[in-house]
Amino acid sequence: MGRRTHRIILTVLAAAALLCAAGCACFGIRFRHYISYCRSVDVPLSQAAESFGKPNSDNEWAMATVLAADKGNWLKVKELTADDRHSTFCSYYHNLANAKLGSLSDGLLGYYQPFERGLFLPVQDDQTPFVIGCASEVWWQLGAMTQAEHAAILGMTFSPNHKGERYMRRLAEINLVNGDEAAAAKYLAAMRRPLDDGWKEKIPLKPACDTLVLASDYRGVLLNLLEGNPSNTMAYEYLLCLDLLTKDIVHFMEDYDPEGIRSKVYDEVALVGLAMQGRLSDETADQYGISSDMAQEFFEYTDLYQRGGGQMAPLQDRFGKTYWFFYHFAKRNG
Repeated sequence: MGRRTHRIILTVLAAAALLCAAGCACFGIRFRHYISYCRSVDVPLSQAAESFGKPNSDNEWAMATVLAADKGNWLKVKELTADDRHSTFCSYYHNLANAKLGSLSDGLLGYYQPFERGLFLPVQDDQTPFVIGCASEVWWQLGAMTQAEHAAILGMTFSPNHKGERYMRRLAEINLVNGDEAAAAKYLAAMRRPLDDGWKEKIPLKPACDTLVLASDYRGVLLNLLEGNPSNTMAYEYLLCLDLLTKDIVHFMEDYDPEGIRSKVYDEVALVGLAMQGRLSDETADQYGISSDMAQEFFEYTDLYQRGGGQMAPLQDRFGKTYWFFYHFAKRNG
């Protein structure tokens, strides 16, 4: 074998080794969140594909989103959900990130909103253990400890091995907030790492008096939170957004305080409410702090809607991201 041929072979082998190393590195980077999530719920990699499906870009993205939220990295959650995937899961975390960053209502109508499921993941038998485990997060952030504990326990119960540090930590935190140190100690003993003091921030948010409600009575839970702590801004915004996404204008007008948090979408809903009550005028719009320009825009929308016979197409380009358009044309699907 000549020297030249020998050098060529060595070059090819070196290039192949580099490509192999790069491929392994890319695989590790791409699926690191999948691996981290499986570890957090105590599922060995040999069982992971059976429990969560094989690693792929969708699974990796979902698990990365959950882990970022679990760490309180809301800017990362917003970044991960910036592309609207038109999925309930994506909307849930996108809205939650916006709420934690103080912009829930502002980012609402430019994004897919599957009615109340964009705010709360249902805890019921048609949902996967993965989704049920994620349903606890919004309740924990709102301060609704009973609902957070319910979803966390079910998530752990239905998880592949019925345990995992992620579940143990959340249940320990909830019991510490509730003042049940004996129950918290049981979960703390099963954890691999010590608990930080972040849970103490939730103590002022928990309701003064807990009540029995259905798991799907989101409005009842939010009202109970606000009764115990009227300054719970996140619960107040979730209540208003629940009203408007479910097109419950009557309750929105009862819940909304125009002297409190202001938002363009709230002004748009208030105009609908005033019109339904038959008392829309320049004076009442001004009482709600609604600008004359927005009121005029609402009148133009209404006129186009009526002249177009309620057709969507003539309105979409100009009004597609307004609440008025959502109110008339958003439909529940299967």
